[in-house]
Amino acid sequence: MKKIIVYISLIVFMHNCSSTENKKILEIENKYSDSYEKWSLDTFSKKKQDSVLYFLNELIKNTKDDFYKIEKVKFLCRLESYKEALLVFDTLEDTNSISVDLLKGLIEIKEDSNKETVVLQNIYNKYENEKLEIEEQFYKIALDCYFKGKNFAFNEIEEIIKNDKISDNNKYIFITLKEIIQNEESNLDILFILFNLKTEEIDLSVDSLN
Repeated sequence: MKKIIVYISLIVFMHNCSSTENKKILEIENKYSDSYEKWSLDTFSKKKQDSVLYFLNELIKNTKDDFYKIEKVKFLCRLESYKEALLVFDTLEDTNSISVDLLKGLIEIKEDSNKETVVLQNIYNKYENEKLEIEEQFYKIALDCYFKGKNFAFNEIEEIIKNDKISDNNKYIFITLKEIIQNEESNLDILFILFNLKTEEIDLSVDSLN
């Protein structure tokens, strides 16, 4: 389940590198993966934290890719550095996305739980009547669950699963969302799980990303 959660949390943050960039980026990615693995075995080590952040910053500098910026956001959340994580959003190239808005909003809630209702309502109002791509509908249904309840979300998921035009891969993602909704009592925790922000569900080890 943890690997599935990691997978679905990345569905809108996939990235590509040109062939000329691949070699250099791959080298940095390998160093990043290695530093992350070492940190995951000693999470209290400030030196190892700094090493992970250094290679993340190198990936960001060399690619300008939002994917790595989001990776930095998630790592900073692992460190509970929520204010610093929020600053990364100011550097994103593409911010017009329910997934980005929701991730940012959930981090704001982590920083200050009193913001929960206002933050989520603002995001919901922004996207409630938007026509979204199938990957983005994933997050919209999770928000529907928060505001309209689990049965409403289940009905939406069933409609998607029955649609012959939806790929098996996407159907699997929504089936997984249904399982998460079924297994979680808190609708807020469902949202946290989608981005690995619920502490006990987080597993961003190098093995889980392979």
